[in-house]
Amino acid sequence: MLKKRFVIRIVLIVLLVLIGMFLYINGKEHKVIIDNKEIIVNDDHYKATADYKVWLDNKEISLIEKDKRIVAMITGSNHKIVIESIDNQELKGEKYERIFKLKNNESALINIPAMINFLDDWIIKTS
Repeated sequence: MLKKRFVIRIVLIVLLVLIGMFLYINGKEHKVIIDNKEIIVNDDHYKATADYKVWLDNKEISLIEKDKRIVAMITGSNHKIVIESIDNQELKGEKYERIFKLKNNESALINIPAMINFLDDWIIKTS
């Protein structure tokens, strides 16, 4: 009887520790800077050509104009960014979507011109 109680207490303590670790990892907030400015990669210039509506993890973040940048705070480790071009305050239907992961203490800089041109340097992760 005493041994059974001891085992149950140990199992509950381990379970609480695991739940705490899960909540810490999934509740960690990350800063994401979304940049709609020109980028130069291997002497090629990629300019910001339009304004975009931005969604992160299916949540509308903001409208980002040419040559501007915005900052968003997101939680968790797996993320999806969707951008859609805007012309005269109307969505044009050109959607671009990417999936990315961030580790515990990482932040990210996402460059829209690099993203829509399918460059590998579309995201820069920093600790």
